[in-house]
Amino acid sequence: MAVTGRFESHGDRRPVILVNDQGLTLGLDSAGGWIMWGPNHPVQPAEDRLLWLLPLLERPPDEVTGAFAEAQADESFVPALLRFAVESRSDYWAGLALRWLETGYPATALTSTLATLKDSRTQPQSVRHRALRLWTRNVAATGATDLQRHGACPAADPA
Repeated sequence: MAVTGRFESHGDRRPVILVNDQGLTLGLDSAGGWIMWGPNHPVQPAEDRLLWLLPLLERPPDEVTGAFAEAQADESFVPALLRFAVESRSDYWAGLALRWLETGYPATALTSTLATLKDSRTQPQSVRHRALRLWTRNVAATGATDLQRHGACPAADPA
């Protein structure tokens, strides 16, 4: 399945990437908002159907973000997609989202989600440990105030 390639614009929508081989397409509307559509699906905001976009996580992050860069589109919905995958009850999708973060996709918007996942009893231990490593790395990169903000250590008493 071609990931990028040359798409033709369709009036008020500009294709960016094919999500699957059934023709589900992620693109931009005339205002620059993320939308998706397909042969059997009307145009709708991408944020409303994150479940349908999970197959993007099966690809390497640079392949997907490369398509966004080629289309000169931002990645504004990607943190929401990663959060959706991590919070799902599926260790498959959570694992793919963690893989994106482990390969360097920015995790700063997901610190609290990783904090919750590392302590979750609904995910396998391997997923929890991966989340712990990412959370620790992210907190170390952003400073001790994030540790306090996410409940990992008590806040200093105001004297």
